[in-house]
Formats: sequence, structure tokens, C-alpha cells
Amino acid sequence: MNMRITGLVLFLVLLVAACGGAEQQPEPAATDHTDEDGHSGHNETAESTRTVATIQDGMQVIELEAGANGYVPGTIELQAGIPTRFIVTRTVESACLEQIQIPDLGIAVTDLPLGEPVTIEFEPTEAGSFQFICGMNMQHGTLVVKREA
Repeated sequence: MNMRITGLVLFLVLLVAACGGAEQQPEPAATDHTDEDGHSGHNETAESTRTVATIQDGMQVIELEAGANGYVPGTIELQAGIPTRFIVTRTVESACLEQIQIPDLGIAVTDLPLGEPVTIEFEPTEAGSFQFICGMNMQHGTLVVKREA
């Protein structure tokens, strides 16, 4: 019995260390929000950021940092039907942030080498909220895709 408990504790310590546990700052308390589509949730923290993609040469362009505070910006607004260039740079040594994926948009696991921008191109076709997540499903961000008004 004691061996099982010791093994479980060791596993949990390794899991936290793999995701940069001791290096990360504690998360602030989550705040409730309701988006324009009426969805409510706890995806954003008091310090998270919301950014609207810029349009450059007919493409939506957004830069994302995978760093000590998770994904910044944490929420990104896009327009449906416009090609998107998602540029992700990992800035910390963390096994948890070595990959990113957007399963609901068909974007498979993509490796994020430390300090190297990685470009992911896609075209969101439907309005809604879509999570982007790390390879361990522990860090999350949200793409809010809107239709033109």
C-alpha cells in the first residue's frame, strides 16, 4: 500500500514538473464572462487578454506566445471565411507547451520548438468558440470566430 502511495506522489510530482509547475505563477481567480453568442464560461482569468486578429494581404494574422503565463493572448477573435495565419512562439522550457492543437478545427498536434515561430494556416468557416490546447491538454486558449455583421 505504501509503495502505491509513493508511486502516485512521484507521478504527480513529475507531471507538475513537466508542465513547469514550480516555474509558473499561480493563476488568478477565474471570472465569469458571456460572449457575443451568449456562451458563458470560465476560460478567461482576470489577467488574460483578448485580441482581434489583424488583416494583412487578405489574411487574418495573429501572434501567440506559449510562455510562463500559458497562452497570451488567451482569447482571439477571428472572422469566419477569411484565411488565418496563426504564428505561435514558445518562450519557456516546458514539456507541456511543446505542442499545440485545435482539434475542433481539424488542426493536428503541431510541435513548437523553443524560441522559433511556427506558422499554422487555416480558414475558419463556422462561427463559434474553439479551444486551442497544449499537447498535454493542460494549457488552453480560445478562438472566437464571428460572422460579419
